Amino acid sequence: MQMDKYRPWFYAAALYNLFWGALNIFFPAALFSWIGMPPPADTAIWQVVGMFVLVYAPAFGWVIVFNDLVWWPAFGSFLRAMARGHGRKALITGQ
Repeated sequence: MQMDKYRPWFYAAALYNLFWGALNIFFPAALFSWIGMPPPADTAIWQVVGMFVLVYAPAFGWVIVFNDLVWWPAFGSFLRAMARGHGRKALITGQ
């Protein structure tokens, strides 16, 4: 089995983690502003989440497979079902 075809996906996941983590560390209210939600009262906790994601940026390979890719199909299916049942806006805003 040719494994090189998966390399771009792992690099993309690492780049995504780098961008998302840095965004939430340096601009903790940006994501909440973008989706129209008030930011958390304690933005430092959100910055810690960003830090954890940022640390995973270079840790591609098995770490990303087990921490991200394995769970995405189940979580994606859940989100799709919830969006169908309650609407996307209610899902995004937590209503």
